[in-house]
Amino acid sequence: MNARSRCVSARWLVALGVAAALGCGAVSEDVRQASGPLDRGTSLVPRSVGGGDVFGEAYDLAGEAGRKLFHAEPIGWESLGGPANVTVHSSAHEIAVQARKRGLQLVLAVLPVIGPARDTVALPASYTGAAKFSNPEVRRAFLDEVEWLTREIAPAYLSLATEIQGYFLAHPDDYDDFASLAGEAYDRVKAIRPETRVFVYFQYEAIYRDFFGGPALAAANLRGLLGPFEPKLDLVGLSSYPALLGGATGSAVALPDDYYGRLAGALTHPLFFAELGYPSQPSLIFLPASEDDQARFVARFDELVAGLPVDGSIWAFLHDPDLSSLPPGSVNPPQVAFFESCGLRRADGTQKPAWAAWLAGS
Repeated sequence: MNARSRCVSARWLVALGVAAALGCGAVSEDVRQASGPLDRGTSLVPRSVGGGDVFGEAYDLAGEAGRKLFHAEPIGWESLGGPANVTVHSSAHEIAVQARKRGLQLVLAVLPVIGPARDTVALPASYTGAAKFSNPEVRRAFLDEVEWLTREIAPAYLSLATEIQGYFLAHPDDYDDFASLAGEAYDRVKAIRPETRVFVYFQYEAIYRDFFGGPALAAANLRGLLGPFEPKLDLVGLSSYPALLGGATGSAVALPDDYYGRLAGALTHPLFFAELGYPSQPSLIFLPASEDDQARFVARFDELVAGLPVDGSIWAFLHDPDLSSLPPGSVNPPQVAFFESCGLRRADGTQKPAWAAWLAGS
């Protein structure tokens, strides 16, 4: 059964009321015992205005925000058709050095697919082979990159894909091929550094919607998407931006108490929130945003995940990011306005109310 069939089947099983077939009861005791205390962190987004050592300051602030530091690293596809690992990942190496100096655990995510919908394998223009994960050359290049990064960067956590549901929706015929490739990568990582916790992550608000019409059945969608990766995962990863579903009338206090809890029975491993974000300024995507509403979501987060096996949570933006320099097509204009106010701190370095709320939960 292919990935699309699995996801459709899971949806109808729930619709017919046989949720037990998906294990949609309470989180199993094995999964619950595998989780540690809620452990927070952030990504490295330095303030974009003002003088001084903004990067050094950002590392120090990240240390205040938790024990984990997130970094996303592109795949060096330049090795296709030539010697492996010709790309030196200097940024990831420097971030790893700085994280170790400060006693932070590095959460490294590689980017096999990119674009606003996470649906593009961006191979070099000079490469004429198929941009698919069934392509043996693409598979070799990905595995070589993962092996190099594991040896040289030694991350505490490694995500092999970000928001990979986008690739399923665009290329369902190649989704199982990527999942099998991720399984091979998992084995290589564990052979080099067994303590690295390996996962892939999905966009929660996207799987919250039903991919195929009808009511949203997040648990069924997650189980369908996870199936091809099992059992070679240590965690179930999510990104989550709850305001994406809030529209013009939503707010942090309006989120249902089981906003995340409804996934409990679908979990086969502890959860890892690789990206969390909530805007503090209105945009076309989320009109009621405010700094106070952002802080209310941060303060509610522990309540919303209560009872779930959460291994870690990363706030996606330390400071409000400047997205104007991103390559064309990286994000859509409405997304820019939404994400540019998702920082815990303003672009000038000053604190928002959400900063204190985040620290209170660390």
